[in-house]
Amino acid sequence: MTPCTFCGVTVPCREITRIDQLGTVTMYRFECTVACRTAAYAEYTALAALSGITGKTVLLNGKVSVQTLGGTSGTLVLGGMTYTNCMIEHISAAGVSRSELGAWDFTVSFVKDTSL
Repeated sequence: MTPCTFCGVTVPCREITRIDQLGTVTMYRFECTVACRTAAYAEYTALAALSGITGKTVLLNGKVSVQTLGGTSGTLVLGGMTYTNCMIEHISAAGVSRSELGAWDFTVSFVKDTSL
């Protein structure tokens, strides 16, 4: 998988499970969900520190306005593409699927504020 980062923090991307994009030149909506796996719990906590309580509103012009309480807006690099004004919409709790592997599994969802 190609490298993935958010606000300069590495996202240990195992697979992209969902991309919802409407428009390319004039982007009206961009959301994605990434399944992650890491051996270092610190990678999870670094991403969790950038998340907050996030809500989104579809405006009359079709664009999406994103509001966050405690979250960080930043640049998401995913699959070689750069998306600005993104926020973490949801990050799941990290869990060890098989304790003998020592790998933490979690999902993280990103949303882009296209109203700017």
